[in-house]
Amino acid sequence: RPGAGKLVGGLQGQYRPGGISTGLAQWLRADQPAVGAVATWTDLSGNARNATQATVANQPLRVNGVVNGQPVIRFDGGDDFL
Repeated sequence: RPGAGKLVGGLQGQYRPGGISTGLAQWLRADQPAVGAVATWTDLSGNARNATQATVANQPLRVNGVVNGQPVIRFDGGDDFL
């Protein structure tokens, strides 16, 4: 969407889901949970569809500076899920 944000390193920066006219069910941003194990990843869409994991061993990790200096949520490919 033109004017939605600046293009940074091939990824859309400063994008806001308000540009999606209908049907946005959930919006999860990797920069929102605290660094470390992710027990709750808050839904920013306004629909309160938070992603949660109570079992510590199954929680993914938030890691800073992975993609173009931005954080990611890292799942281990085995038992991590929300």
